[in-house]
Amino acid sequence: MKTVLFTPLAFALLFFSCQKNDKPDNPKPPDSTQKYPVRFDVSGFDRTITEFGRTDSLPAQISNLYYVVYSATGVVHLLEQVAGDENFGTFHDSLPAGKYRIALLATEGPANIRDHGLSELPYFLIYPSGDAFYRGIEINVNGAVNQIVSLNRIVTKLKLVFADRVPYDAKEMKMTVAQYPLPEPPGLTPLMAALYLPSGTLATPHPVDVWNYSDMTWLFHPEDKGMTNWSMETTLLLLEPSTVAVEFTTFTTTGSIIARKEIYNVRMEPGKTTVLTGNGFDNPVNGDGVSLIINDPVWSEDSIAVSF
Repeated sequence: MKTVLFTPLAFALLFFSCQKNDKPDNPKPPDSTQKYPVRFDVSGFDRTITEFGRTDSLPAQISNLYYVVYSATGVVHLLEQVAGDENFGTFHDSLPAGKYRIALLATEGPANIRDHGLSELPYFLIYPSGDAFYRGIEINVNGAVNQIVSLNRIVTKLKLVFADRVPYDAKEMKMTVAQYPLPEPPGLTPLMAALYLPSGTLATPHPVDVWNYSDMTWLFHPEDKGMTNWSMETTLLLLEPSTVAVEFTTFTTTGSIIARKEIYNVRMEPGKTTVLTGNGFDNPVNGDGVSLIINDPVWSEDSIAVSF
């Protein structure tokens, strides 16, 4: 087995056609145009992912594969495979001659793919909860095409460790991960938690569907009360190395604030775990609260460590 450190997945995308069209137009309705067979082969990969400390081979880790085809007029179709399927790793498709945008997605667990409102059209990947890889390509189907496609990891992990003792009246902690530097006027702008699949860019803010990393909530269970080194870990959508601001607020069972802290200039990278470690409950606050600001993250070999 080949060990891969910080390298994207490799997929083979093969397009075959029976004839060549030298002047392809935008796709016509499928029933009115000759279709060409398309074969999407991902069955040849066998990798070990160690960025997050895992040693499983990739087929055991990645359980869901998605192949979405878009034309100039919208979604053509979505094909999905689940680990255990007889032909897991090979998509068979047929498309009329023309230009298409194809989104390739590999995820650990089922992906939440949807559109705004009640529509179920596959336009957005929202809140990925496990490992995820993506690549968008443009293809012109006018003859035989054989193309190798690499998928890039699009998630990071954030781990928070409270070294001091969890108060017995602590009920929950809410955390926001926001853009940094802070915009003017000062205030937190949460990171977006949705990927627009046709373009591979982060979704823009929407007035109804608020897909961002604001006020993520963790409950303190009875067994957590009084313990030290309480920790939580979450997966976040991240397309490129970034600096962020992290704010977390702890509440009592009556809704009062135990502590609020802000950590600025936190470095995050796709495929790496950023670990924030410090005392989470030693600054009781009143009114607007007290913020602790950290500006100098310290790097370690396998993760990004920040002490606060």
